[in-house]
Amino acid sequence: MNLFCRKNYTLACVILLAAGSAYAADPAVGVWKLDVLHSKFSSDAAPLSELRIYAETPEGTKVTVKTVNREGKETVTEYPVVFDGKDHVRPGYASGTSIVLKRDNDYHASAVVTHAGTVMADVERTISTDGATMTITYKGKNETGDAIDKVMIYHRVPNGQSR
Repeated sequence: MNLFCRKNYTLACVILLAAGSAYAADPAVGVWKLDVLHSKFSSDAAPLSELRIYAETPEGTKVTVKTVNREGKETVTEYPVVFDGKDHVRPGYASGTSIVLKRDNDYHASAVVTHAGTVMADVERTISTDGATMTITYKGKNETGDAIDKVMIYHRVPNGQSR
């Protein structure tokens, strides 16, 4: 996956998953591990592993994403997120890229990622009612118009262990 696409995907997922920070007892807060075997990646290689860590802070939610790609290179991305229903632009991303969030309830949120006024992706996050499984569905396109279709399954890590 190219850098532009990866950053937009990460931005959408991080903000979407942090969207619950405005609510008490947010079921997204904690540590989540990607189930690579049961996830589906249509257009690009699945990572070897990924952890998502959501922590409440006085300013909102701090999200840390630790990804190990197919070549074994680890990247760590951190975002402070405040869910307020407005367009958000993040420093370091392509100019004109933004995301708008919608939260239906404690267990379901959605986002629309746009670039220069064009919708690039629709993202949905669903957490199981028992709080053990999180599913992120990402449907969109990269800057060359190639389709991106992913269904990522995450499992909550017991006791918040990060490895």
